[in-house]
Amino acid sequence: MSDISLAVTDAIIAALKADAGVRAFLGDPARVYDDVPSDVLFPFVKVEIGSIQADLADDYEGYEILPKIDVWSRAVGSVEAKQIAAAIFGALRPGVALDSNRMLSLTRYIDNFETDGDGITKHAILMLRGVAEL
Repeated sequence: MSDISLAVTDAIIAALKADAGVRAFLGDPARVYDDVPSDVLFPFVKVEIGSIQADLADDYEGYEILPKIDVWSRAVGSVEAKQIAAAIFGALRPGVALDSNRMLSLTRYIDNFETDGDGITKHAILMLRGVAEL
């Protein structure tokens, strides 16, 4: 994981854990992880980050950031997973602050809702796209 990926992972997890709307669904402290414990309680969220170094302008370098956030729920129907997704997008809409880099943008890219093969677990896959300066 590159330094920017680690910084963005930490910043997104911190932003989600700090948000009251997210905590309303995921507990306090919110069950938001980059490494999910084996004894996890539902619902919970897992954050993964991809990044690509990019030339943003002629003399301006940065990274395209590709956060993937997975929501896992075992509530009946998909309402809970969709409500958690909405809370996550709301918490991240203003972007996230980074220690060593400045987040320039963070936008909703793709969201997909499905039921896992067990027929019980609901899985929301949320993709965002962002840019951070180098």
